[in-house]
Amino acid sequence: MRLSRWFAVTLLASQVCQPESLEKRPIEVSANLEQQSYCPGDNETFSVHLKLRLRFVNHSDERLIIFRKTGDDWYDIRVAKSTSDISDKRYEYNPNIDWFSDVQHAPEDADLRKKFVVLMPGESFENETTVSVVASFDPRHPVVGTVKPGQHVLELQLATWTYLDSPEATRVRWERNGRLFSQNVTTESVEFEFPHDPSFSNCH
Repeated sequence: MRLSRWFAVTLLASQVCQPESLEKRPIEVSANLEQQSYCPGDNETFSVHLKLRLRFVNHSDERLIIFRKTGDDWYDIRVAKSTSDISDKRYEYNPNIDWFSDVQHAPEDADLRKKFVVLMPGESFENETTVSVVASFDPRHPVVGTVKPGQHVLELQLATWTYLDSPEATRVRWERNGRLFSQNVTTESVEFEFPHDPSFSNCH
């Protein structure tokens, strides 16, 4: 029976939100804020667009295969007032995002070189992503579910496996090239700040 697109989205969204293993992370992800812009919303809210450069490093002792576009979508945004609040999961902003992109059941063998990267121990690759945080103009009367102007810390949890089928069959097929990495990863925290009266960009 064919899964509906909505059910596929629900499955993948639940995968993104699963907790990470407490073991040492084979893939570590750093994030660098490269650009920040603002888009108007309504009389009370606006969007803070954050362009991030992500760097994925293989800290394991084996070759790892990881999805090349990790971070483009299928992520979970977390914003807090400080790094300690992030660590303690005291989030100011952690929206439930529904993803509606096309979902495949499993990658084809040709996708190994097209859509994935094989990393030797110590090797890395980079990707860029832009995420949005909804903010309130008036910090005295913020809209529920938005962030107040000021200083904040952001982290992303990223899904490295965005296919419907379990990764096990693909892992077996590709094992001669390395070990397929399919766990969720969390970026290092990134600091950002924005005013209550930003200069807006052309967001069309």
